[in-house]
Amino acid sequence: MAAQIKPHTVDQIRGLRSNKSECPSCGKPAFRVIESRKIPEGTRRRRECEKCFFRNTRFEITDEAYKELKELRIAIKHIKDSLKKTKEVEALEDDDLPCDSCAHKNSHGCSFDYPEANTTDAIGCTQYVKA
Repeated sequence: MAAQIKPHTVDQIRGLRSNKSECPSCGKPAFRVIESRKIPEGTRRRRECEKCFFRNTRFEITDEAYKELKELRIAIKHIKDSLKKTKEVEALEDDDLPCDSCAHKNSHGCSFDYPEANTTDAIGCTQYVKA
């Protein structure tokens, strides 16, 4: 290990001495880091209480991982909203289906032989043209 060139500041020394936080289980100020590991998204830290031996794992993620997480949450919200709309469509009566008024529907069903003809999935038909 290389020799230290500059002496530690008072804040650095205080941080080294009081590297313990409050235990979420017993509330004692004896919760310390026992292991730190780098992971692709940031750092994983294992902590343990010196009094009650409660253990906890904390993940500290990078800014990039946090931004990606926010984008994924937004995408999932959009998917959930789409699924909610699909359930609303399923609640429609058969007379309200767009296939019933489609220009491509004949007496035998959909002239394009789409399996979604006369079902709630007809909402997504790309060939739907109102007659």
